Amino acid sequence: MKFQQKRMATQAWFDFEEKELHHRVRDNNGDVEFAIEYGSIPAATRSVFERNNWLRNVGLIWCVLGLINIGLALIGSGELAGSGFWLLIGFGCLAFYRLTWSEYSVIETEEGSIWILNDKQHDEIIETIKERRKVELLAWYRSMNFEDDPVREVTTVEWLVKQKVLSIKEGESRIAEIRGGEALLLSNNNEEESSRKIH
Repeated sequence: MKFQQKRMATQAWFDFEEKELHHRVRDNNGDVEFAIEYGSIPAATRSVFERNNWLRNVGLIWCVLGLINIGLALIGSGELAGSGFWLLIGFGCLAFYRLTWSEYSVIETEEGSIWILNDKQHDEIIETIKERRKVELLAWYRSMNFEDDPVREVTTVEWLVKQKVLSIKEGESRIAEIRGGEALLLSNNNEEESSRKIH
């Protein structure tokens, strides 16, 4: 599954392979490309807003100058022709500012930052990352050995819940299973000891 996003000079590619996400971002500052396993992608995201505030400020100043110019023309009973020129320029700057305004969801990983443009593909890309991450983490921790330290097993389940791989209900169910397994192992050991004592 592949996605490509573009906004002005920024382009991003997402290649969802079986085990890894290949991500590439290119803009005016350079080109970055890396691959990362789904299980190594953190759950946390942050929002980044890319705006040209200089263009907005200049647009507002020209709008104000244009309004003052129109006001002076009306007070002086002069002609209005040409008095709204700066107002039009100001509106043009504000419109261009809005068109170039971008919002990204950024996931910081050990390999690099994953930049996802907030467009019509945004939610699908995020959901694909979450789903593949969940599948891989569950595969990593699927086989829980109840003969190991149960405290460690419970800690692992709590971590999976914190990573939003398991729901709270699923986590509680697994923890109950682990503690039940622990109790079962203890009772089996006691039975073995008592049988040894009898013989």
